[in-house]
Amino acid sequence: MSRERFHFNPVSHRFEPHKPTLKARLKRYALYALVAVSISLLIRFSSHHYLSNPKEARLLAAKETILERYRTCEERIQELEAILLEIQHWDDHIYRSFFELDPIPHSIREAGLGGAERYSNLQGYESSAIMMNLNKRADLTGIRMDIQSRSFSDLLVEADRHSNLMVHKPSIQPISLEDYYWISSVFGYRLDPIYKRRAMHRGVDFAGAIGTPVYATGDGVVKWTRAARNGYGKEVVIDHGFGYTTRYGHLDEILVHVGQKIKRGNVIGTLGDSGKSTGPHLHYEVRENGRPQNPKHYYAEDLSPREYSEIINLSR
Repeated sequence: MSRERFHFNPVSHRFEPHKPTLKARLKRYALYALVAVSISLLIRFSSHHYLSNPKEARLLAAKETILERYRTCEERIQELEAILLEIQHWDDHIYRSFFELDPIPHSIREAGLGGAERYSNLQGYESSAIMMNLNKRADLTGIRMDIQSRSFSDLLVEADRHSNLMVHKPSIQPISLEDYYWISSVFGYRLDPIYKRRAMHRGVDFAGAIGTPVYATGDGVVKWTRAARNGYGKEVVIDHGFGYTTRYGHLDEILVHVGQKIKRGNVIGTLGDSGKSTGPHLHYEVRENGRPQNPKHYYAEDLSPREYSEIINLSR
């Protein structure tokens, strides 16, 4: 039973029953309908945003997984960048310096990436900034690793060349430390024993007994052999490559021939008294690019007889 409403009549000074007009009733019903629709929309909006369905939950979980993987990749790239930076430092200041190679310029190591639209396919996403930054860092790291790889290739070539140089470069004396000998004349100006005037002596003379073995001081190829009645008498010249040659003069016997490949420690002849000589000795020369060098700079004077013998045995 609906409640009856009254209103005060100022004319009759009495409370009289109140009956709303049709217009008023329609306005009231419209207000009720508006409130009902508003509440319905509010409930629907709340359920859409705060009560996700299973499909939305799966998508959100997949998104979080992808972001986590991106973060993991970023950490790995950061580790690679740090390792690569340390390798670059060692490469420029240790490895390349050892082989007398110039450091790789910073402008080359830090070369950028061309093309403003390189990562345009990654634009327009919620995580575009993360994806673009990560891809750019990965590409730059790849470029720097390629540059470092080429540097290591250069070092391998230089190391191989250096290894060959070490076995070819004259680096021992031509007379064994176990044999009896003495230095009768050193490199430099001296009084010529034959002509009795000051002259340049371009080698070192090892005096000893005739027949003492003479050893090649580095790997190489016999460039020439010669037997003369004056000058260096019986002599052997070995081409070691890399601009180095050695001469062995005043030999008693030549035991090699032109074109023969020689290893350090091979016996190439015997000490003698041939040519222009005042007594049994070996005249030993070292030349670099045709210029005479002091032979004492090309062998270790503190080498022991046992160590010298071990070097000789390596050639056998």
